[in-house]
Amino acid sequence: MPRKRVRPEKESIVDLFGDVVQDRESYLYSIAEDDEALRLAREPAPRRDPANANAPAETAPDQAAPAPAERPRPISPLGRRDRPRKAPGAPAAPEPAVAPSSDLSPAEGFAAAAPGGAAQARRHLERLQRARLARARAEQTSGAHARDAWPELLDDRGLWSAVTVVHGALSVLSLGLYRPWMKTETRRVLWSNVQADDEPLEYLGTGAQLFRGLMMALILLGGIVALAWVAAAALGLMSLEALDGALSGSALELESPVRAALPLLAAMAAPALIALLLISPLLPLAAFRGRRYRLSRTRWKGVRFGMEGGGWSLMGLGLLWTPLILASAGLLWPVWRWLREARMTRAMRWGGEPFAFEGGPLPLLLHWLPAWGFLAALGALIAVPGARELAGLGDLPAVAARLGPLTLIALALLILMTATLLLANYRAAEVRLTTRARRLGGAWAECDFSVWHLVDSYMAVSRKNLWPGILVWLLIAAVAAIPMIGAMGAELENPDSGGLVEGLGDALDEKLFGGFHSWRAQGLVLMALVIDYFLSAVFTLWLWTYVYQRRRTEHLLASITLRDVHRLDAVRGRARQRDLEAEGMEEALDLFAV
Repeated sequence: MPRKRVRPEKESIVDLFGDVVQDRESYLYSIAEDDEALRLAREPAPRRDPANANAPAETAPDQAAPAPAERPRPISPLGRRDRPRKAPGAPAAPEPAVAPSSDLSPAEGFAAAAPGGAAQARRHLERLQRARLARARAEQTSGAHARDAWPELLDDRGLWSAVTVVHGALSVLSLGLYRPWMKTETRRVLWSNVQADDEPLEYLGTGAQLFRGLMMALILLGGIVALAWVAAAALGLMSLEALDGALSGSALELESPVRAALPLLAAMAAPALIALLLISPLLPLAAFRGRRYRLSRTRWKGVRFGMEGGGWSLMGLGLLWTPLILASAGLLWPVWRWLREARMTRAMRWGGEPFAFEGGPLPLLLHWLPAWGFLAALGALIAVPGARELAGLGDLPAVAARLGPLTLIALALLILMTATLLLANYRAAEVRLTTRARRLGGAWAECDFSVWHLVDSYMAVSRKNLWPGILVWLLIAAVAAIPMIGAMGAELENPDSGGLVEGLGDALDEKLFGGFHSWRAQGLVLMALVIDYFLSAVFTLWLWTYVYQRRRTEHLLASITLRDVHRLDAVRGRARQRDLEAEGMEEALDLFAV
């Protein structure tokens, strides 16, 4: 008689699906009415003693007092979190023992008594409690009152400014190679000070990830530029003889640099246009992957954001719409922007809840018409002779001579300010309309971001920092003048000694070193140029990153109201996806954004 094979006992459903159960509402268990988690979730909040308003709330006899919320540790300007000091010789906390529980079934009690069974039973109970609490929260949320939230930017007490100065200086000294770490620390400080519904954001990215993406993008861009040069030479649009003649002409005609640069620009125009045609299809892909990386490293209420897909469909959409935009002379630009944002938003998610995007591009197109009309009229006056004749500007040199230099400068400033305001108005409308169109689990946002918020952000650079900025520039000039004074003294002492680099020519020496011929004087001139570059670059980076972007972020968060946030209380996280690469192309091309 064949021996009957005994099948091993199957694993419990909690052990098989525990990672899924803990992240969403669970209906895999029958919960009794006297369950502890459900009873605590449905129990009303304890009342305070009216006789003593400062007394703590009464707690149930079987309920322990809630532990105080742990305050986040501050971040230093160098990006390290300040850890609490540990008293010397303090004994380590013992591991908590697994107490027997009445929730254990007979099989689980046998597993707990077996070697290693206590840990398995503890994990089983923890997963079961998390699943029951998830269902209790879901049932409690279904009857919760409507709740709104107002995002805000908290006071960082100068930490953002210190991070910008310290990491900006390191980025300038390394000629931009340290910039990925600067962006990482800037985002970490900014994210931690953005709060919505009493919960701050968290940034989980690293500088090494951004650096790898930047290096990959630079290698790709270098290959595209080399391919563009080879294609231009193969098509006969550019020759090495023409480029050599342009360079030699630039070296000889230093007295007229604009005229000398024209042959060089003409020789490089064909490779630049070919490289632009090769890079432009990659820009939508770079924007998609850049946002995917930032969302995958952002967490709110303990739940991560994310994006689905690789962005190749967005790249195909860009290839389809580029000829239409060119054929319409830029009129259909906002339609493409709206479709691009809709495709990217519908790929976004927060935990297990996907985003939605509603509405059409017609309102955005109406906001684009004033800016497009002004730019189209300006382009027609410059490029179309018939339009100039119609406007009475047939002979532009004669009109310019008649108006005079001051009138021309005032007219140019007026045109520039008008174009800037119209483009800022469109940009504000784009931010406002796309924010209103997003939906997440029944929650939505109201936004009243306007052009005046952008204007005030730009004015914050000049209005609040005008006189301090002038003082800083004067100090930079004074520090850079110290080596220049030393160079003058060295030149007077020994004017006949050779320079640092021989064979540059007298004209180039005069332009680069300003008439200083000795090696010591030229070294001091180079020192003055390096000091001026370093201090000016750090101060400009501080103005843009801290002053402008902080003001713009304040206005943007103050203009947003999150409606029906209580609908997001039941959202749970998902299993962590594989690590995605950094933004790469967007990191290489976008030099100023955070």
